[in-house]
Amino acid sequence: MKLLITIITMMFISFGAYAFNIGDMYKYCKPYQSNGFDYNELTENQQIKALQCLSSLKFMFNIGSKTCVYLQSFYNSEKKFLEI
Repeated sequence: MKLLITIITMMFISFGAYAFNIGDMYKYCKPYQSNGFDYNELTENQQIKALQCLSSLKFMFNIGSKTCVYLQSFYNSEKKFLEI
């Protein structure tokens, strides 16, 4: 019964996620790139989109870096375990 209630609750509670596709990222980043990566000449709307572009790219870089560090430490610990 608890499982059924949990499943029904999860079905009705939406945790909406917003994700960029590559086309949106290109539209957001292109004016910033075309302007020589200078905020001063962009309109306010373009500045907001450029900030979204930069924060998304920084997020992807940080997650990728942390994943590499985690997998490297996991690999090293497994290697030590197998040598014993």
